[in-house]
Amino acid sequence: KSVNTRVLNGNETHPSQPQPPPPPTLSLPKMTAKGKKIRKPRTIYNPLQLQALNKRFRRTQYLALPERAELAVNLGLTQTQ
Repeated sequence: KSVNTRVLNGNETHPSQPQPPPPPTLSLPKMTAKGKKIRKPRTIYNPLQLQALNKRFRRTQYLALPERAELAVNLGLTQTQ
């Protein structure tokens, strides 16, 4: 056998072959000592951000992903915010 092969899950693989990604890991919510879920702090928007967000919301309530990304960049926010 070649030195450049390895065994993965009982199957021989060659280093030049693409390897499957590792399985996703599940993360549990962070909890306080009393068992309550730790929440993210509320986002505080400045007056200019609020004005722009409200104006855009009056025009269009649901944004496509590119529109949301552009608005977030223009206002200095993340897309989630």
